Amino acid sequence: MVLNATDGTKIATSLQKKPIVTLSANGKMFTVKYGASETMIDMSNIEFNNASPNERIIVNCGGNQVMLPLSKIKKIFAEAYNEDNNNHLAKIIATNPDVSIYSQAIQATGLADTLKHYIDVTYSISPDSTNYNNESLFVTIGYSGIINVAYPKERKYNYTALLVTDDILAKKYGITSLEQLEKKAHEIYDEMYPEDKLVNDRTNRRNALNRFISYHILPFAAEYYNLTAVDGETSTLASQFDRDNIDITEWFETLMPNSIIKFSFPSGTDEGLYVNRRGVQARPDSHNIFVKGAKLSSPDEITDNAAINGLYHYIDDIISYGKTTQQIICNDRIRITAQTLSPDFIRSGARGHQCNDKHYYYSNYSQIPTGSGIGFKSGYTDNFTFDDSNTHIHVSSREPKLWYYQGETIRLKGKYDASIKLPTLPAGEYELRIGTTTGFSATGNVRLTIENQFDKTIDLSIGATVLGFLEDNVLVNDFKKSVYADYNITLPANKEKFTEKELTPEVAAIYPCNCTETITDEEGNTTTVSYYSPAKAFDTKWKEEQGVMKDPASFYPNTNSMRNLPAPIRHIVGTFTSDGKSDIKIRIKDENPHGGDFSLEFIEIVPANFENEDIY
Repeated sequence: MVLNATDGTKIATSLQKKPIVTLSANGKMFTVKYGASETMIDMSNIEFNNASPNERIIVNCGGNQVMLPLSKIKKIFAEAYNEDNNNHLAKIIATNPDVSIYSQAIQATGLADTLKHYIDVTYSISPDSTNYNNESLFVTIGYSGIINVAYPKERKYNYTALLVTDDILAKKYGITSLEQLEKKAHEIYDEMYPEDKLVNDRTNRRNALNRFISYHILPFAAEYYNLTAVDGETSTLASQFDRDNIDITEWFETLMPNSIIKFSFPSGTDEGLYVNRRGVQARPDSHNIFVKGAKLSSPDEITDNAAINGLYHYIDDIISYGKTTQQIICNDRIRITAQTLSPDFIRSGARGHQCNDKHYYYSNYSQIPTGSGIGFKSGYTDNFTFDDSNTHIHVSSREPKLWYYQGETIRLKGKYDASIKLPTLPAGEYELRIGTTTGFSATGNVRLTIENQFDKTIDLSIGATVLGFLEDNVLVNDFKKSVYADYNITLPANKEKFTEKELTPEVAAIYPCNCTETITDEEGNTTTVSYYSPAKAFDTKWKEEQGVMKDPASFYPNTNSMRNLPAPIRHIVGTFTSDGKSDIKIRIKDENPHGGDFSLEFIEIVPANFENEDIY
């Protein structure tokens, strides 16, 4: 493919003179000088899509046709955007004397070069596709809704660094030099990756220091109130969670290959943002596990931490993908909102974006607030692979009152066929679930496959009403009310478990479930207690009979939790095995004759031997 930069026609020519190519003051333009002539070219007229580095573009310059290697144009823009003339993240970290040891580690591992990246110079998009008023970009959703979609004008790279100050390193660990930090890194990672303990090249991604510092960096920029659904000091979204029974959490990948990190925002006496914490508020979780984690500095505790391509936060302890994280933090139900499955969703501002001012309609065109979606291109959406001609993907605006977990969803439309790279988890066997709002006529069948692991087709048009969720739910709620007269809307956590004496015959006939729990007192004595949990029995029945579960009870889009609504369902897709070191991709393929509509809200990855899961 040879492209003419002005009219797109394919032509052939030979280069007679060596052109001089310079970048203009306008970041989207470059100048080509050929002899005494020069011309200015708009980047938007050059299609980098699916082009190899050996391909050429043709530029008309002073009546001559000049052939330029595509790789040269990329290099020009890369240098302009990514070199030290920009106030990039590595540079602002290097100027902060309070984090000199982490800064040295960033330089020594070569990660400073990564943290210069700012913009993908190969990305281009038609101006019409960035315009919300373009009626050709309207798409239908649900029964008869219409949503307008626009695409990002640029594709930017940005990062978040989590830094420990020199003072904390010295006080907690006696670390006062890069060499001592490197020794600490080996203590952590040689145990987890013994085959790599002799990898001494600090720029090698398998090197212990490289693993250590890259685990502290996220592949997107996120301010304090963007790392969880606590989206502000007085967060409306956070108020829709049952925070007495669950901490608001998010899971992300880091720059350390095949790793995952957890952010939590508990309420109560320990309120704040933490990394790799486990528990509920200031107490152990339902599995009697509590890990404090590292706490992030609040927004008013740090200033001058923003760069052109990201920002950094202080944390009060080192973090790692070591034994505690892999064996305790990750040995849990991991719920990941779909809008975080690609860092491009976050980098672009699509994740959590608010409604556009028009063109979002539903049914009678007046019932729901205005809204918009942000679309993404194949080849420019990390972790996603798809064919643009058949597959449309967009991130919907955040609508907390709709039946989406956290008010967030991504949509796949058309004869879609997409592969999504899942976050890599520690070695083991896992159950994969997807959360989606079902029962809409536009959804239909979708086939989900992990190669050599499972292949399953699910019917997204069957909702909770058809399955009988609501009837069973009424029975369970009536049972709870008969035991506790003060049960009206929600059931406190301490009233979710019932003794066998409290079990009514009607409920026992459907849910013959006797559960046990081991309780440990302050002196270490253990007692086994028998109880009956209608919520646990409810999920057990539906998992075994239909391969589905109700949605979490932790989020309330209205007066009802997601669990008590008729359409939101978790589908049990299948089990898969992770070796802890390799990428795993799930293929999502439309199975409808004329194309479908798939709303993906979240995925859950749960250890196959996970027991006593709560309803939240």
